[in-house]
Parts: sequence; structure tokens; C-alpha cells
Amino acid sequence: MYSNQSNMVNANTQTMASIFDPLTDLYNRHLFLQVSNSLLKISLRQRMPVSVAMVSLEHVSDTAHLEIDEAQEIIKQSADLLKSITRDSDTLSHFDDYVFGLLLYNCTYQQSHIVANRINAKLEGRLSFRNQPVTIAIGLAEFDRNFADNQHLSEHMVEEALSDMGRR
Repeated sequence: MYSNQSNMVNANTQTMASIFDPLTDLYNRHLFLQVSNSLLKISLRQRMPVSVAMVSLEHVSDTAHLEIDEAQEIIKQSADLLKSITRDSDTLSHFDDYVFGLLLYNCTYQQSHIVANRINAKLEGRLSFRNQPVTIAIGLAEFDRNFADNQHLSEHMVEEALSDMGRR
């Protein structure tokens, strides 16, 4: 009897570990896209605007010889700073090595610029790597209702935001 309960607990722990990033305690890429798709479908019914902000730690991602401890510390600090400025309705994730995703529910593209400015103000100058400030790039996109029949709603929006990084 106890071994079955033990197996269930272990399975639940493994499932939780696979959907949450253990370093930051944020959603990982897979769960972020899954939750985003669900929220985008709800936003269609409620006619709510939804935007996404993709935040990349630029100076760090260009460094090939980064020690694992240094990288993890910068990622953890960034996650903590981002957590401190997100709203309860926002969905924050550690999307990739040096990239965070932020789903902004009930937020238009224009309003997402305010969020981007807030992120810049919070992160710029507070993070450094080897006595150099860590620079960030932010890409923004708003949910396009023309893709509402697509199964991969959030993937399209994330791709748009990532390509927006180069234009901002």
C-alpha cells in the first residue's frame, strides 16, 4: 500500500519538476505555451486584449565562457526582479536559457510598452556580470484574432515578440 502512495508522490514530484523551472520556480517553456493557449482561447470569448513580452538578457547570452554558477545567479536575480513587478493576472516563465516570457492578460500592444518600460527600469543597472551591466532586449506582440482558428496561438505570438526584439 505504501509503495503505491510513494510511487504516486514520486510521479507527482516528477511532473511538477518537468513543468516548473527548478532554478526560478517559474513556468517552463512548455507550460507557458500551454497556459498561454488556454488564456488566449478565453480572451477570444471575453474579447480581452492579450500581449506578450519576451525579455532577453543580452550581455549574458553573448558570453560563451560563463560559469554555471554565474549564469544561474543572474537568471535567478532576473526572475526575482521580474516577479516583483508582474501583476497577479500576468503569466511569467523562464522560457529559454536567458529569455523570460511574460503573458500580459487584458493588455493591448500600446499598454505593453508601459510594461516594457517598467521592466527596463527594474532590470537595467541592477544586474551585472563581471563588472559589466547586463543589457536586456524586450520584444512585444499582441494576440492577433486572425489566428484564432490556429492550434498554436501562443507560439505565433511568441515568435512575433522575439522578432520584435531586433526592431526595438
